[in-house]
Amino acid sequence: MNTTDYARWVAALCAPYTTLHQARWAAHATRTLAHDDHDRFAAFISGITWQILATLPDDDPWRVYKPSDGRAFTVRTHMADLMPLSGATISEDPILSCLEGDLDAEYTTILLQAQTSIHETYRMLRALNSDKLAYAAPIIVRWALVRRWCYVGGNDEYVSETCTAWIRRSAAYVQGGNWQQDAATFEAALEQIPREFYEKVTHTRY
Repeated sequence: MNTTDYARWVAALCAPYTTLHQARWAAHATRTLAHDDHDRFAAFISGITWQILATLPDDDPWRVYKPSDGRAFTVRTHMADLMPLSGATISEDPILSCLEGDLDAEYTTILLQAQTSIHETYRMLRALNSDKLAYAAPIIVRWALVRRWCYVGGNDEYVSETCTAWIRRSAAYVQGGNWQQDAATFEAALEQIPREFYEKVTHTRY
């Protein structure tokens, strides 16, 4: 699979705002990548999600949840604590509407798993059939990205740098080569949001 396909996917899905043309292309690219480059795409999504979630502050409530909880995240409870709805409904909110509704228990489990183990996250995503991976991938990544954006805003160079790095790392990961785990961990540590930021931006409580 040409790395250009991944680069264009990053440009469309990992920006806070996308044009309709980008959104349509991204939907097509997601299906293509999930079917034609299934294992690498699973590694790509796992790595991005893992590295983005690693930057959340230590006191973010997501940190206390475990994959085994069987929890299903809802926008109102698990995202709007940091970003209150600006419209009457989620679909009217200019930012939270990109989540396209609540996250079911299966995908919440994968999202939470990414906080602790990239390898287990990869195993779970790789086990999905291609159609299901194509559906799950942008949703899971968006939840991780929007959570970070709640703290730092959408103009976030770290996200684009991380996603671009995982175009290379995903290929090495699948092949069992050096995917630069130490470098990825170091990058996330440098960008971790300070603990007190949760208190500063919180508007409601769980």
